[in-house]
Amino acid sequence: MRIFNRAFLLVFLLLLVFPVSQAQDNNLPSLNFTNLDNLPDQLGVAGPFTGLLGSDQDILFVAGGANFPIPVWENSKEYHSKIYLGKLSSTHSIEWLNSINSLPDKIGYGASVTVDQGVLCMGGHNSEGL
Repeated sequence: MRIFNRAFLLVFLLLLVFPVSQAQDNNLPSLNFTNLDNLPDQLGVAGPFTGLLGSDQDILFVAGGANFPIPVWENSKEYHSKIYLGKLSSTHSIEWLNSINSLPDKIGYGASVTVDQGVLCMGGHNSEGL
């Protein structure tokens, strides 16, 4: 295990010293990030399932996740089943819609993928570790 850790560290340091500049050489597209509006929940959540819905993929899907109720030092992590849906605009603002649905369980920290039929949510765990 130590040999693996040292080899990984060596590769990591070499990449820092000799960065790869493939994107500039091959004219590959670059990624641009924009901050979106906050969730309607004041605390927000960590580890939610996310994806895009609709024929134009302009509905943001955010479901489940976890947070620590305030004051955080007096509370345990709380998992959620709530689903948030937000209509994305061309100006990167979100109009949050009322969702009457929720996940079948309070769960977070899974994986999600946008597919033609919607958002596929996989795995995750809850307060019992499942």
